Amino acid sequence: MKLYLVQITPELGNPQANLAKILGWVDRGIAAGADLIAFGECAREGYEVTGKVDYAALAEPVPGPATEAVSQRLEGTKTLVCFGMAERDTRGDVYNSAPLIGANGVIGVARKLYLVHLLAPTSGKLHAEDLFFKAGQRIGIFDTEFERIGIQICLDNRHPEIAQAMGISAGTSKGQLHRARKLLREVLS
Repeated sequence: MKLYLVQITPELGNPQANLAKILGWVDRGIAAGADLIAFGECAREGYEVTGKVDYAALAEPVPGPATEAVSQRLEGTKTLVCFGMAERDTRGDVYNSAPLIGANGVIGVARKLYLVHLLAPTSGKLHAEDLFFKAGQRIGIFDTEFERIGIQICLDNRHPEIAQAMGISAGTSKGQLHRARKLLREVLS
């Protein structure tokens, strides 16, 4: 599986401009032969949880206009895309989400399970995602034609039980998971 990982600098509170950036990078990823193109948390709206972004006003359903636009770009390919966005469900709850999208539409949507709530020691600002988002209730694991894919959003990856559950779901042993996490820590440090 060829991954194409993209870190954009979103314009805070401007989902239309950010979606245009996402679509441009999707085109580049397809041209590069990517199987999976992945973007960061809240790539559609920008990430800022001190009150500058009105996620409730900007949230949209999944499937919805943003996911449909991405799916249309994927027509005729086997490429998958995952990007962060504010999602509004049918009850009106807003989630920090990451839909997984293919040429035929949304495969599934992961919702952030562990929301950040802390006073940043350097800035003194309160980062309170729970004021903007509802916590997800299920681990995001989706079957695709490539493999079973698990999605974690930011703080979720600090909780090893999520990766362990994903690995077990995919038929991976605990020993293999331990070795994989150790390798990942070495690569990221």
